[in-house]
Amino acid sequence: MASRFIFRSQLNEFLQKILDSELERSTFRFAQDLSKTSFKFELPLKVTHKSTGFYFEIAALMPPKPPRLTYFRATYYPGSAPLAYVANCKEWSGVIKRLDYWLRVLEKEVSQPDPWLLLNQGTVLKDTIPAVAGMVEKFDKAELSKVHEHLDTIRQFLISETRPSKEQLKLIDERLSYLESSASRQSKQDWAHTAIGVMFTIAIGLAMAPEQANRLLQFTANFIKMIFVPLLK
Repeated sequence: MASRFIFRSQLNEFLQKILDSELERSTFRFAQDLSKTSFKFELPLKVTHKSTGFYFEIAALMPPKPPRLTYFRATYYPGSAPLAYVANCKEWSGVIKRLDYWLRVLEKEVSQPDPWLLLNQGTVLKDTIPAVAGMVEKFDKAELSKVHEHLDTIRQFLISETRPSKEQLKLIDERLSYLESSASRQSKQDWAHTAIGVMFTIAIGLAMAPEQANRLLQFTANFIKMIFVPLLK
C-alpha cells in the first residue's frame, strides 16, 4: 500500500519555512494536532491563515493505474490567479517550492493597505482643503521651491521605508515629477487635490503597509495645511 505519511524531517522543513516568513506564527491555524506526532505524520496536512482564510494543504495521491507511485498533492489558495491551485509533486522539494510561493503571495496580500483606511484618510485629506470661492491663487517662485523640497522629502521617505524595486522607483519618480510640474500650472486648490490622488496611486502601487500609507498621507496633509494658512488669514 502506498505511503500516506511524511517523516518528521519533512514536517520540520514545512514548519521552518513558515517560521522564516515575515508572518507571525500566531496567525496560522493547523487542522491537525501537531503535538501528537512521532517520526511519521499522517497526511493530509492543512494550514490556514486566520485573518485571510488563505490555506495550503498537502495530501497523498496514488494514481489509479500502474506504476502506482505516490505523489504529493499540494492544494493552495490563492494560486497564480484568485482561485485555488492544485499541483501534483513527485518530490517533497516540489511541495516546499509551492509553499514558498504561497507564503510570498500571502505576505504581499497581508501587507496591502486597507482600502477603507485609505478612503477614510482621503476624506480627511480633502477636508484640509478649504472650499473658498475664488481661491485660485497659484504658487509663487518661493513656494514652488518649497514644493520641490517637500516632494524630495517624500521621495527619501518612500525609498527608506519601502526599498523599492527599479519598477517601483520609476513609479515614484514619474508620479512625483508629474506632481512638481503640476504645481507650476495649477492653482493651489487644484494642486492639493492632485497631490492626494498621486499619493494614493503611490501607496497602492508600492503595496505600502497601513502605517506607512498613513505616514505618507499625513505628510501630505501637513503640507496642504501649510499651503493654505497664508490664504486663510
